[in-house]
Amino acid sequence: LGGTGPLLRSVVHSGAWELPVIFGGMSPLPLELSLRKAVSQCLQGSFVSDLMCAMVFTNTRLICISSRKKFKFDHNDIFLFTNFVRMNESFKQNESFTPFCFPSFNPDAFLYVYVSYISQDVCLALISARADSFHELAQAKEFVQGFFKANLEGAISKALQGDVLKIRELPLSAGGGTGFGTTPLWHYVYFHKKLRQQVSPDFGPPLHQKKHQKMVLQCYQQMVLSLKSGSDKHTTVSWKRTDTFAMVACISIDFDLYAVFDAIVDSDLAVHICNQLCTWIHSKEADILMPIFQLKSSSRVTAAAKRASLSPGKSIH
Repeated sequence: LGGTGPLLRSVVHSGAWELPVIFGGMSPLPLELSLRKAVSQCLQGSFVSDLMCAMVFTNTRLICISSRKKFKFDHNDIFLFTNFVRMNESFKQNESFTPFCFPSFNPDAFLYVYVSYISQDVCLALISARADSFHELAQAKEFVQGFFKANLEGAISKALQGDVLKIRELPLSAGGGTGFGTTPLWHYVYFHKKLRQQVSPDFGPPLHQKKHQKMVLQCYQQMVLSLKSGSDKHTTVSWKRTDTFAMVACISIDFDLYAVFDAIVDSDLAVHICNQLCTWIHSKEADILMPIFQLKSSSRVTAAAKRASLSPGKSIH
């Protein structure tokens, strides 16, 4: 285990501070479905023999995953791998090729991952079953990077800088407000059970201080554990009030919504806001959640990707 200390400490830290780990899911970057499909086409164009999965992500969000049917993975694999990349600064400096174990696929074996940043904030990972595929994957990366810079970089950068999930971007009926004091809604987490994906806004006032965020994250943890395995596991609506805030959990077959409110919020108002917030999120799901695309071996470069690569002056919006 020599040299693994920082990585293990990061895993432990993430269990207390990162919402995807607390909720047991993945965190996609909100992105228009047409853009995400374009990224998928780009990854399909990078296909080489024995490529199992292609992934584009940032330090905190997933942009696109395209995988072969036989490549079985779950949120824990994604967390372990992206955390591994995030904790190795060398990946940002040079292209790398490293063995990595994805336990859900095979806990007793390694796959081989080509890792390269295709922009300052966006990383590409190409997962292969072959230990001798570095040069082919490096060539595939050139295709992806060229396509990305010509057609997608501007739109992805805009999505990274924005946050459609912010409280102030929500409809007023769903808890939207221009700032602290204009709405009782302070934060929320939406968890899609089938996709195992979690979306939430960044913390803002009055939860901008680490001590307040820690209190909320601990409350999220307690509520999740209680509803999954405790006496409340058959509950559809659960409440928790502290001196600082109130938390409501709305549980359904397909999704869970956890919301943090001002401590003095009226219970009927909080439930109404939760219902309206769920309605708004459902109307935006296609551009908020991330489908897992299928990676096909039929062609080296798809027709759509090839057409786009021949038009470097046109960006996809």
